[in-house]
Amino acid sequence: MDGNSIGSVQESIQISDKFSEASIIFNQAILDIADIKTQDEAGPELPPLASVEDVRSVLMARSRPAQSRGDRPAADGTFGKTEYTVVCGDTLRSIAAAHGQSVDDILIANPWLHGRRRVREGMTIALLDDTRLAIAREMATTCDPARLQELVQQEILYATMGSATPEDLLPALKLEMLARRGPCDHCFAAIVEAQSQWAMQLWTGQGRVHAVMDKLRELAALGDRDGLKQEILNMLRDVANSSPTAEAIAARVEILRTYGPQDAVFVEALNEAVSYFNVGQVQEAAAAIADAYAQSGPIRAAELLAQYTASGSVDPLTAARILNAAQPTVAQIISHLGYGDLHEWPGGPEGETRYFHIDLDGKETIFAFLSTTVQSVSRTAAAESSVRQMADLINVQLYTYVARSIAEDKGIILPIEMLKLNGDLQLATMIFIGVKGLASTKLEWARSYANTVRDHADPATAWNDLIKSATAMADHARRAGQA
Repeated sequence: MDGNSIGSVQESIQISDKFSEASIIFNQAILDIADIKTQDEAGPELPPLASVEDVRSVLMARSRPAQSRGDRPAADGTFGKTEYTVVCGDTLRSIAAAHGQSVDDILIANPWLHGRRRVREGMTIALLDDTRLAIAREMATTCDPARLQELVQQEILYATMGSATPEDLLPALKLEMLARRGPCDHCFAAIVEAQSQWAMQLWTGQGRVHAVMDKLRELAALGDRDGLKQEILNMLRDVANSSPTAEAIAARVEILRTYGPQDAVFVEALNEAVSYFNVGQVQEAAAAIADAYAQSGPIRAAELLAQYTASGSVDPLTAARILNAAQPTVAQIISHLGYGDLHEWPGGPEGETRYFHIDLDGKETIFAFLSTTVQSVSRTAAAESSVRQMADLINVQLYTYVARSIAEDKGIILPIEMLKLNGDLQLATMIFIGVKGLASTKLEWARSYANTVRDHADPATAWNDLIKSATAMADHARRAGQA
C-alpha cells in the first residue's frame, strides 16, 4: 500500500482493529500505519487515559501527506513524525513543497538546520505532522510558562501514544523539545523535566512501563494463559483498591487491549480475567453466601458475607459488587432481626423448613457482621443503594440494638443510615450509647499504649502516633454525635 491509498484503509479498518491487526492486514509496520497527518491545525486534546478508541479516532481522522520515496518512520519511534533522506538535487524548498510544508516548518522540526540553507545528499530530515508542527511552532515562540507547560504535556502524550512503553521514547523527545528554544532557556528546561516526571507517573499508573509490559510479554511468549490471567487479575485488583470504580477498571482494560501483547493467548487470558473480575468472583461469593444461609442459617451467612467483603480480602469495588449480588440473601438474613426467638427458614437439599432459636445475643452478632460489611463497602459508591435498602429493611424489623456493635468498633455507617431513614429516638439513643462505649474503649487502649511509651525506642514518634490515633477517635465520635 503506498502513501496515496488512504481511502482503502478507511474502508477496510474496523473500529475493533488494533495497530498490530491493521499492520498484518496491510503488510505495514505499526509505526508506518501510525505515521499520518491531521487536517486539524490545532491538534487533538488527548485525555490522560487514551483508550484504544481515542487513539484510533486520532488515526482515522487523518490522511497521509504526499510522500517521497525516501520517507520512513522516525528513528526515535515517536508518533506524528517521519524522516526523509535527502537525495541529489534536493533543497529545503523542494523538500518542503513535496511534503506540503514551508521551509520554516522544516526548520522548526530540525533546529540544527538553522543557519544552513543547503542540504547534502544523505542527510536525514525530520518531518512533523500537522499536530506536532502546530505544537512545535507555538512552543518555539511563546513566553507564557503556563502555556509552555500545556504544550510540553500535549506533545509528550501525542508523540508517545503509539508505544506500550513510552518511557523508551522520552529521552530523545526531551532533547528535541529543548533544542527548539536553545540551551540557555533554563526555565523551559525545568518545565520539560517536570512534565516528563508527570508523564512517567501517568504511564506507571496506566501500566505502560517495562515492569508491567515485559512480564506480560514473557508470559505470552511462554503461552502461559493461567499466568497471564492471574497477572491481569492482580492488576485489576490494584486499580480497584486505588480507584474503586467501574470506569477505572474499564480504562485499565482498554490500556491492556491496546498496548498489551497482541496474540491469541493474551487476548484469551485478558477476556477470562475481566469476566472473572467483573462477574465470576462476585457470583461465586453470592452463591456461597446463599448456600451458607440455606445450610447453616443467618448467623453463618452474615459471617461469610463479612468475610467476603472484608478490606483485607477484596478490593472495595468487588466488595460492593458482592453485597449487591447477595441482596436476596441479605434480605433473608435481616428478616431474622425481628421480634421473637423462634425462627424458621427453608434449608437442606429438598428445601424443608428448619426451626431454630436466635436470642438477642445472636441478633446482635448478625447485626455486627452486617455493619462490618457496610463499613467495608463504604469505600466506594457502588453499593450505596444496597446499603440504603439494608437500612430500610432493618428498620422494618424495628431493630435498634446497635450499641454493642458500635462500641466494639464494627462500624457506625449502617446505624447512621438507619437513623437517617426513620429518625427513631430509641435508635438515636442506642447510637449515642455505642459511641460513648467506643470512646471508652479507645481511651482505655490509649492509656495502655501510653504506659509503653516510656520504654519505646523512639518515644517522640510513639507519642505522635498516639496523638494521631486519639485525634482520629475524637473526630469519629464527634461526627457520629453530630449525625
